[in-house]
Amino acid sequence: MGGIASGEARRRKRDLRQVVQMVLDEKVKTTAGEEVEKRVAMVRVQVKQAIEGDVKSARLVADWSGEAPTRQELMGEDGAPLIPRSVEEAQKLLESE
Repeated sequence: MGGIASGEARRRKRDLRQVVQMVLDEKVKTTAGEEVEKRVAMVRVQVKQAIEGDVKSARLVADWSGEAPTRQELMGEDGAPLIPRSVEEAQKLLESE
């Protein structure tokens, strides 16, 4: 009987993933009037928040991109975090690489 319940749980999980993918494929209008998939809008919001210094957003964007840095890479020589505080600061960090 455990096998039947296990199969049902897997199907529910699969169905939920499919619903989430379907919703993320839907279009939404941006404040600029551009129509994009919801997944694109989500990424744009998270990137903007990361650039503004939101550490959780920065980690999420890095994880989504497959470029999540190690803890050591996030710390400067003085032990302070290397989180850009502005767009200009983020651009300088990117240019120095």
